[in-house]
Formats: sequence, C-alpha cells, structure tokens
Amino acid sequence: MGKSNYERACEELQARIRNSAQPGRKSSCAYSSSDRISLANALLNSPDHEVKVYSMKTSGVDGSPQHTTKNPSKRYREALKGMAIQLGIDKNDAEKLNDMTLSKEHAASMLDVVDTVTKDYMKCGRKMQYPITGLDEVRMETYIEEAPERVNPNRFAKSDDERVKMTKTKKRMVIKARNSAVPSWLKEDC
Repeated sequence: MGKSNYERACEELQARIRNSAQPGRKSSCAYSSSDRISLANALLNSPDHEVKVYSMKTSGVDGSPQHTTKNPSKRYREALKGMAIQLGIDKNDAEKLNDMTLSKEHAASMLDVVDTVTKDYMKCGRKMQYPITGLDEVRMETYIEEAPERVNPNRFAKSDDERVKMTKTKKRMVIKARNSAVPSWLKEDC
C-alpha cells in the first residue's frame, strides 16, 4: 500500500526543515502556523491514513506491544455525514463527503478549536497526554503550572551601575513537558 497524502506531507516538511539548517548546525524547530495548517489539511484529506496507537500494556503471550488502529480523517468525515443527514440532506448526497476535499480554512478553524480546548483543559488542572504512535516513544504529557515570582539581576549589564538594577518577574502560568512513563518494550536488563 502506498503512502497517504498525510505521510507524504510529513516527509516533505521534515525534509524542508532538515535542508534549511546551515552546515554544522541543528535544524530550526521554530513554530510555523502555515506548516501546521498544511499538515492538518493533509490529514483531513487523507481518509485512508491509519494511525497505530500503542498502549502501555503488552501482550501476555509474547510481550509484544498492544495497539489499536485509528483513522482520524475517516472518523471525522463520518461525523460530518451524520450532521448532514440530521440537517435533512439525502443520505446519498451525504456520502459525497467521503471524497470531498476539505479546505485549509477548515483545517485552520479546527486547530483553533483544538488549541483553545487543550490550553483551557490544562488551565483547569488536567494534564494533556499524547498518544504513543511509534515504538520508540514514551508517554508524553504537558501541563500548566504556576511559576513563582522571582527577582533577576540585569544579565546584560555593561557597567557596575547597571548590574545593581534588578527586574521582577511576576507569578505566571507556564507549560511544562514531561515524559512520564517508559513502555516495557523500551526497557531491557543490563
């Protein structure tokens, strides 16, 4: 089976980032909303793309990782079809959503919803846990925490008078990342 549009989009983005690095330097991991929207759009327009999501549990028989296969674009399109039928659109016309190309604006609006819900979910005191989608990954989490007030010396002072100046950083909310658990298939006895 060939690669999905989404897999090709991921590979193209990785190659572009790798090729943008100057010789002898690491590639930049800067944020790009246009790249993110393009990836979301590629996923929405890849109804054949399947994702293996691994559980921390392993098979009792041979100790191999257990996984479930998800198809996010197909699931989303099925939800859209159900909504279209509720609005009175003929079931045969609703089936056309399977082949319809969704716009980048559609992807951008979905990301706005996801970003808002994710951040507010964490602000409520919950951790965001990301799925394990590769056999070389650990369970990854992000959460919001309050950072205490602190006083900082002027690090860029050019004279002794400037060194005495201090700045105060108020209490603030910060996002923390954590790798919380290593699956058993990544562990071995020494």
